[in-house]
Amino acid sequence: MLIDSNYRVLETIPTNLLEEIVVHCKQAMWNSGLYDRFEKPLAEGKLLEFPFPIAKEKHYTEEQRNILVACRPLLNWIVDLPQFKNYKWIRGEVATLPPGVELGWHRDPQWFHDNCVRLHVPIITNEQCVQLWKDCEFHMECGYLYELNNRVMHSARNAGNDFRTHLILDLMPEAKWIASRQANINPVALVDAPGEY
Repeated sequence: MLIDSNYRVLETIPTNLLEEIVVHCKQAMWNSGLYDRFEKPLAEGKLLEFPFPIAKEKHYTEEQRNILVACRPLLNWIVDLPQFKNYKWIRGEVATLPPGVELGWHRDPQWFHDNCVRLHVPIITNEQCVQLWKDCEFHMECGYLYELNNRVMHSARNAGNDFRTHLILDLMPEAKWIASRQANINPVALVDAPGEY
């Protein structure tokens, strides 16, 4: 969703909600081929998508299920925040940048991107990881919930020696989601020319 800044810090996250996620993400075999991305500007990153209304049916390994289950208390905490009352969780992913990777510049092009609040929770990071916009770069620290502007050109870079992992969530006002279902709107339809995406 387009916001009036590139990012904003929304909340401090209780440490205990991150601990088990960190353990499972550190154990994950991110380079195994199970987490490969196929969108051209994001292809060097790794992805684990949650099963959701706008995702195709997925089959998970035990390792993947462990990560998703470990995320559940944090997800519940986020959707229970007062500012997200009457919001619906539309999509979620655990996204990882291997060391030395910079994603291609892109603007998230689908209808749900245009209509959801895009949230990031750093799970594992290092000082060499930054979110990039044309006019600035920003290091997101662990322990915070961020809202990001994904409707402008952006990227991310991990110049460190360790994997960087974020939980990324898309939340939409429930009334808008219901109206979109009634109007037969395809939530993954492109609202921008796909370009290299």
